[in-house]
Amino acid sequence: DTDVINLSKAIIQHESGGNPTIKGGSKEYGLAQWVEPTWKAEATKYLGYVPKWGTEEMTPAIQKAVVASKVADRKNAGLNPAQISAEHNSGSSTGWENKVGVNQYGVKYDVPAYVKSVTELYQQNKAQQPQVQPQETPTQPQSEFNPLFASNPDDSLLETGAKTLGNVIPSAFNFAKNTLSAINPINTIKNIGQIGTE
Repeated sequence: DTDVINLSKAIIQHESGGNPTIKGGSKEYGLAQWVEPTWKAEATKYLGYVPKWGTEEMTPAIQKAVVASKVADRKNAGLNPAQISAEHNSGSSTGWENKVGVNQYGVKYDVPAYVKSVTELYQQNKAQQPQVQPQETPTQPQSEFNPLFASNPDDSLLETGAKTLGNVIPSAFNFAKNTLSAINPINTIKNIGQIGTE
């Protein structure tokens, strides 16, 4: 979902500028500037385990996965980008419009300004997203199957069988290779890598 990717990027851009080990003035850490209890809760919910807060266990890929999972979860719950941003920053998706002040660590906070910044970054990310051009429908159906050994009406039964076997083996290999690629967790992590800060 490109909306999830773009909003996740925007949160990361605003929170840390893409630095996965940055520490904040209110004891936050990482790409999305989690405080320890929030990291533990979100990692448990979206990963099923808790990489130790503030350590190398919180790899950039793991942090991005948690951000993207949370954004997708909140989007699926019906929240819009402003509400998701406000909830990330203040813990609440409602009543954030006037949340301005100083926290217990003496750090100033301004949730409306935060939401404005993140939603502007989100819109910029959307504008930079490559647009997929619709493909024209071919006038004649085209087969994606291009056999290595094309059959000929003049082939003998033995030649036809040999050519069929010659085409089945590479097809089975490609099927197996593509199936393994689709379920490979490394490919999933690579796709999560799209949530960079470019």
